[in-house]
Amino acid sequence: MADEMTSYWPDDFDVKILSPLAVLRIQAGALSAKTHGLLEAEVVTASSQRSVTHELQLIAPALSGERRTVLTVIHAINEPYPATLEAAIFEPDADHYDTEREWRPEASTSQEFKDLVKRVLQSKQVRGVVESLLARSQESSASASA
Repeated sequence: MADEMTSYWPDDFDVKILSPLAVLRIQAGALSAKTHGLLEAEVVTASSQRSVTHELQLIAPALSGERRTVLTVIHAINEPYPATLEAAIFEPDADHYDTEREWRPEASTSQEFKDLVKRVLQSKQVRGVVESLLARSQESSASASA
């Protein structure tokens, strides 16, 4: 009687995986509705022979289209995961910076990536950028209509 081989593959593969670009585009699309059109967002992508970089940029149309990058994602050209994230929330404190330790988190799965993006977008650093752009946009709109 032959031994029956068992599958060692995980049982919880999610077949509805979103790439980092897809996740960022969804978030970019949601910003205008949340800010009643005062702010927009765009994903700007650049690539080299080895990697792809996506930047999530906030845009303030009332401020001559001023842009602020709040999140940068880097991954291999043909493999969206793992993806490395750069954002103010992850930057080390200058007083405690350890040059040996990598401060940019890496997401190995779509769910890890979504969790990190949520953490960035809900951070006090991004909230500060959004509220500053909103306040300045409203002042600019009020000045233009006066």
